[in-house]
Amino acid sequence: STRKESSAASDVYKRQQQIVGDHATVTTLTQPGQEAHGLELKPTQVASVGEADLVMYLKQFQPAVDEAVAQSGNEHVLDAAQFADLLPATGAEHDHDHGDDDDHDHDHGDDHDGHDHDHDHGDFDPHYWLDPNRMAKVGQALADQLGKQYPEMKDDLQANAKKFSESMSKIDEEYKAGLAKCERKEFVTSHTAFNYLAHNYGLTEIGISGINPDGEPSPARIAEVQKLAKEHDVTTIFFETLTSPAVSKAIAGDLGLKTAVLD
Repeated sequence: STRKESSAASDVYKRQQQIVGDHATVTTLTQPGQEAHGLELKPTQVASVGEADLVMYLKQFQPAVDEAVAQSGNEHVLDAAQFADLLPATGAEHDHDHGDDDDHDHDHGDDHDGHDHDHDHGDFDPHYWLDPNRMAKVGQALADQLGKQYPEMKDDLQANAKKFSESMSKIDEEYKAGLAKCERKEFVTSHTAFNYLAHNYGLTEIGISGINPDGEPSPARIAEVQKLAKEHDVTTIFFETLTSPAVSKAIAGDLGLKTAVLD
């Protein structure tokens, strides 16, 4: 079979394999369970970028991947940001722009159709894979690109993309049904990685830190989170498995709340 090489966030490669089926092999530069933001590549991984039939990545999300793509000279590159309609970043480091507006009822997605997405990822939220509908769009883009490169695969790729889109729609409906009757719509997280989830399903994310999971929240931000947690009768402070839970646990301890993993 023809071999393709793809890089993206750690779990996305499984979705890409559903698109290419038996026609290609998808591998990932970010291994499952590996923190994606600060990725470092081995020399063999850098070399694989140049040898790949297609490199799929999210531009300006992982500097090491951007550098490898630039150095490789590979002409077959697909930037997922061009198709994912990235939302503007929200969170602690953007409070001066967005204030305390954590209401995601308005849709920013269509505002970026056809625009140049060669932006600093600090201005846009990279975590599009938490939105099944955006995943379907990127899956379709992958099928379209490979179909251009390998016309003999086009029909199979398009059929797989359709099945993939249907599976994403099913997940979307499950989220809508499961989150429709939440006792509270606000949730507190260690960093603002879940904006797409909140945006799609009528929730409000309150991030302790911003887009960067390693960012240190200021004392003022911690105080603001504590205030919001009290206002919204929050019961749980969430943290992720790959980042330090210290701040989340400290806030929970101060307020007498529970902690849990949201990954």
